[in-house]
Amino acid sequence: MENLSLKKYVWKCVLGAEIAYAACLTGGFLPLRSVRGLELHHALFETIPGFNLD
Repeated sequence: MENLSLKKYVWKCVLGAEIAYAACLTGGFLPLRSVRGLELHHALFETIPGFNLD
């Protein structure tokens, strides 16, 4: 087996986070959420620095 490269690991983590972030943003535009889902969505976005839902 091949050893895991730290550089490759970090880039894969960054890429995965960007994909998850894009999916979350895209999900924000879909009108298929319940009231509880909308509250959860807003709570998650409040944890992102500099992101404000007003």
